[in-house]
Amino acid sequence: LKVSRADLESLIEPLLQRVAGLVASVVDTADGVDKGKVHSVVVVGGAVRTPAVQSRLKQAIPDVPINLGMDGDDSVCLGATLFAASLSGEFRVKKFTLNDLALFTSVLSIVPPKADSDDELPAAKTIELFDAAEQTPLTRVMTFKRAEDFTFSVHYSDAS
Repeated sequence: LKVSRADLESLIEPLLQRVAGLVASVVDTADGVDKGKVHSVVVVGGAVRTPAVQSRLKQAIPDVPINLGMDGDDSVCLGATLFAASLSGEFRVKKFTLNDLALFTSVLSIVPPKADSDDELPAAKTIELFDAAEQTPLTRVMTFKRAEDFTFSVHYSDAS
């Protein structure tokens, strides 16, 4: 199967349209960061090697150079090394904090059992579990008082 670059870009266009929104979300989530002092953005992941993705990133943040040279494995190793050095008293490392955040709001949807006489499914009840940008790991204890079986799903409310 041969796929031209134009074919690929037309197939991934719905995903490409989300790039600017995701970049804006990341910038908005970076509390306490002076956007004027950002001198480079390091992007990690296989999709960033796609020229169309690179083009959309440059459109979303035109004044900041985008660094695509970091490999995913290398970035994890570098981060772990710097964090370990900061915990050790043997190395002098500039103080930094590490915060792991939930990227999207997590939602629990509960579907009550279908009534025998009714052909329609009852409406699902949704409960927001965790907000986007909350520090993780998170736990939530929930009690369900039900006499009958029910179906539930946990999903992201909006991953755009």
